[in-house]
Amino acid sequence: RVHRCVLATQSPVFRAMLKSGMEEAKTGEVKTNDTSPEAMKFFLRFIYSGDVPELSVEIAEDVMGLAEKYDVPAFIQHCVYILRQKIDVENACLLMILGDRHNAEKLRSDAMQFLVEHDECVETDGWKRLHDGSHVDLVTRFLKFAVWKKK
Repeated sequence: RVHRCVLATQSPVFRAMLKSGMEEAKTGEVKTNDTSPEAMKFFLRFIYSGDVPELSVEIAEDVMGLAEKYDVPAFIQHCVYILRQKIDVENACLLMILGDRHNAEKLRSDAMQFLVEHDECVETDGWKRLHDGSHVDLVTRFLKFAVWKKK
């Protein structure tokens, strides 16, 4: 259970849901069937405290999606701050994708820089995911970035 006033204060989307004629306003319940309980726990922790110290790269994708869905840009910024410190060979491609998806330029560019400096990233599952056909524009931007950095 959470407090309506906290949700409404932190998110314009929740505010609209809870103060309008929508079902959520009538029942006092917001159903979130499109996310994991773990991601929602992180999201609510941020809503209440402004902090999520143990955010993992694995849960970040879902959590940043919630922050975008409920229009909490401060949470995306907080996630970016944490994730930029966790870039490594195994997650650099995923973090570049996340940075691109959530318009987090610092995360995207830090991940790109890491990829340019660490050739071993091409052997990871993240590299395969990056080249699955759904990130053509991002791959193009990365190639331009890499060529420019190598000059």
